[in-house]
Amino acid sequence: MKNSEIHLVYLVYFQIVLHFFKNYKEFVSTFPLTNRRKEV
Repeated sequence: MKNSEIHLVYLVYFQIVLHFFKNYKEFVSTFPLTNRRKEV
């Protein structure tokens, strides 16, 4: 594996993680459990 290929894989991996994190935050904000915690 060449250096440029490794760089490309890391770039794609970073995009996937970022996308997953954004979706996870949105999912958590819609989850009822977090709303209950805010009230307390």
